[in-house]
Amino acid sequence: MKIMRYVALLLLPICAWQTLRAALPAHSVSPSRQFVIYGADAALRGTISELAEQTKANLLALLRQRDGWKTAIIINLQPQQANLPEIPPADLRVSQTGFGVKLQLDLTVGQNLDGSLIERQLLRAILLEIIYRHEGNLAPGTILVGPPDWLVQGALALTPGRNRETLIRALSITDKRKSLEEFLGQRFDLLDSAGRMLYRAYSVAFVQLLLDEGGGHARLAQYVSNISHASNDPIADLKVSFPPLREEMERKWQSMVARLSEHQTYQFLTFAESERRLDELLQLKVSDGSRNRGRSQPNEPGVIVAHRKRASSLAPGGA
Repeated sequence: MKIMRYVALLLLPICAWQTLRAALPAHSVSPSRQFVIYGADAALRGTISELAEQTKANLLALLRQRDGWKTAIIINLQPQQANLPEIPPADLRVSQTGFGVKLQLDLTVGQNLDGSLIERQLLRAILLEIIYRHEGNLAPGTILVGPPDWLVQGALALTPGRNRETLIRALSITDKRKSLEEFLGQRFDLLDSAGRMLYRAYSVAFVQLLLDEGGGHARLAQYVSNISHASNDPIADLKVSFPPLREEMERKWQSMVARLSEHQTYQFLTFAESERRLDELLQLKVSDGSRNRGRSQPNEPGVIVAHRKRASSLAPGGA
């Protein structure tokens, strides 16, 4: 009798766990375990998981930081409902708990999923986790500060493999260039399509400007970590994290915008892509030179093109 009672006590938690597991909605956990995706089918959950992990990897590469996440991000895939057309396709909800922030991204699954919108909201959620990673004891009613639009748009545009020619072209055709204060004061969601294109281009210029400063990657990572304590003066906050720009931020901003607008005819590559293309061009040059040894070659188009490609590189650590 005692043995049967002992066995029953052992089996009880197992049965309870199986019942609880069966009651949980279908979900998937990403490889880093930071993203927990609910709803839809396993294939779509896997696609969202892959996009989330890649978005995080791109950001960490930009900041040159290791993955040290503390707060999981819940992604809820909900079906599109004809009787509720007002439900946004992507809604990032941020709330407070006794242990910090809770991050939940609700994605409406329809026939056409906007990948760029999903990626943008994923990046915002990842940045929010970094911003409040060490803010465990938030007082009730604390106003949470999100990442600035320029950081989100600039980081996305500088993702390896992205075509930035259209953005850079937008800088060359604008009639009047905005001051840094005007640019930082804009709200991306309030702009029209043409304004958003130009805003993305300005964002590329500004993020690249910050990265090009000495220790720019580490300084940008520090800036992100301090966003929760930001003031109402974004330029003053930036000068704290980027002391080398303290006296010349506006001048260097205008110089960067001008430099990019002058190079709109070239293909903008990441640093790794530029190095690979340069190696290919130099190999072609060496190969061609071995076949034409002894000839006079006053003009070396391969080397000229290689330098142009390298000079127009737009990437963390490049340019």
